[in-house]
Amino acid sequence: MTAIETKHALPSVPVDELGPNEALHRLVDDAIRLLRPKDVVVCDGTAAERNRLESLLVANGTVVRLNQKLWPNSLLARSDPSDVARLEQVTYVCLPDKQDAGPSIKHKYPEEGHREITALMTGAMEGRTMYVAAVSMGPCGGKRSRVFVQITDFPLIILMKHLMTRVLGRDALIELGKYGRFECGLQTVGMPIAAGGTDVPWPCNSTKMICHFPKERRPGVPRVLSFGSGYGGNALLPKKCDLRLAMSDAREEGNLVEHMALMGRDGENGRRYFLAAKPSACGKTNFAMIGTSFLGDDLVRAYEGTDGRLWAFALEKGIFGVAPGTNDETNPEVMSMLRKGDVIFINVAYLPESGSVWWEGMTNAPPAERVRDWQGQEWTPGCGRKAAHANSRFTVSIRNCSKLDPRWDDPDGVPVDAILFGGRRTEHGGVPLVVEYGNTTAGVYGGATLSSEQTAAADGKLGVSRIDPFAMYPFYAYHVGDHCAHWLKVFSQMAHPPRFYSVNWFQKDGAGNFAWPGFVDNDRVLDWIDRRIAGQAKALRTPLGYSPLFDDFDLSGLNIDRATFETLTQPRPQFWLGELDRQAVWFAEVGERLPAVLAERHAELCQLFEEAARAV
Repeated sequence: MTAIETKHALPSVPVDELGPNEALHRLVDDAIRLLRPKDVVVCDGTAAERNRLESLLVANGTVVRLNQKLWPNSLLARSDPSDVARLEQVTYVCLPDKQDAGPSIKHKYPEEGHREITALMTGAMEGRTMYVAAVSMGPCGGKRSRVFVQITDFPLIILMKHLMTRVLGRDALIELGKYGRFECGLQTVGMPIAAGGTDVPWPCNSTKMICHFPKERRPGVPRVLSFGSGYGGNALLPKKCDLRLAMSDAREEGNLVEHMALMGRDGENGRRYFLAAKPSACGKTNFAMIGTSFLGDDLVRAYEGTDGRLWAFALEKGIFGVAPGTNDETNPEVMSMLRKGDVIFINVAYLPESGSVWWEGMTNAPPAERVRDWQGQEWTPGCGRKAAHANSRFTVSIRNCSKLDPRWDDPDGVPVDAILFGGRRTEHGGVPLVVEYGNTTAGVYGGATLSSEQTAAADGKLGVSRIDPFAMYPFYAYHVGDHCAHWLKVFSQMAHPPRFYSVNWFQKDGAGNFAWPGFVDNDRVLDWIDRRIAGQAKALRTPLGYSPLFDDFDLSGLNIDRATFETLTQPRPQFWLGELDRQAVWFAEVGERLPAVLAERHAELCQLFEEAARAV
């Protein structure tokens, strides 16, 4: 960041508000000179701060306060139609060597990225307040946690941090002062306000751009800059933006930072912990809630413990969940969490007479009362529009969760028994309900070739399948081939690695209906996995791995016969030969950095499925 000429006196921040860290002071001073805010607030994370920001946002129309009896202390926010999802098309990773980017990254050279986004951000906070918010990603004080300092001009982001992060404000600054090292980023909605103006409802800019600088690890220098958006992972920098930086750093440190849910399940063999890598809007939150205990639904750090096992902990303490389809049957625990209050709803429908909210799938029938859709327009069931945006969200603290695991805040995390990879694949007789991979190489191959139909969580064409390695395709900060190699290295050296599985709840039958009931019934899959780990469940060996047997799988109460079950669970040779062709195209895009062992696994699968096809 460079100093610029200003037309007015710039604010300053008292030393005692920022603590003793010199790099933090440099960050704030440089940000003030670049962004030119009218004043600066250092967030303290208190209830008084939250109340003050809520009152500000209600007064200027950014949020609506809901009926306090129905949704205690909860708010509704609506965004601009151009600011409703992750912005993959304008999100860049700035690396000195373009060859380090690979096929999944939109690349810019660092000097190019700095030049373009600095031009956009110069003076972008004119007339606005600049907030400095420090959070802990991971248990406070944990040796594997890290402090992230975000500078923003959107107070709604600060309210969301109150719900999403473990530590906010002065407590995090104390940690920063003790350990010194922190990550940081700048984010602005990019809407300067004329003299005498006020903050406007959900501001955003028609121009949007996000730049990451993974290689720039200098104290107090922002490694991510976000311009123009106030939505979710574009603006909550410690979330998906820092995921890119943290995964890059984790590679150097020998551990993993991944896009995964973490949950525990009690069975006959005690409590087992599971990680699930699933693309956004593919059921991660629902999956994380079906077990006995919940730890997190989105971001984790995982590493090898002294016992030779994989250990993991969640980086956040809140849920930024997809609203449509969430109801008392599909996810009763989340609905209970929402009704306890302290929720920020985004882009759901509003019921002005009762002061409530609604979204498609929340109830069997639309509300009888008047409804305003996510853009504030009058809505009726036959109007041809959705009442809630397909990517409408709720933000809620996991402290509302009755299933919160007692070890959720343990700085060492919990030991992981199995890793599940799962996307949204609807083809009849396609990706099976569950497959156990036979070894670590097969498991990493399964993660590297995870495929899913695109959802409304990102800008792009819905329903189109793409390979989404480890559910990380939109979040890479270095070459995907190097990430595959890193996974192989981590798990091949581990004395007691977890088991690896593929799951798919979304297969449809010939009539276009979901063939598997899903949601709470997915626990039946976990029961089979639990028994497999314990050596208590039989399985059919297939070219892909090990599939469950009809007579050894809990189907009680379900109207699923043997033929349907076998279609759900056994990989079909012709389908998988087509998948392998798609994977070959993807591997060609990955290029020479694809680990040789994965190419060998691909050749092995081609041979096995060709033999199986001839035998049919």
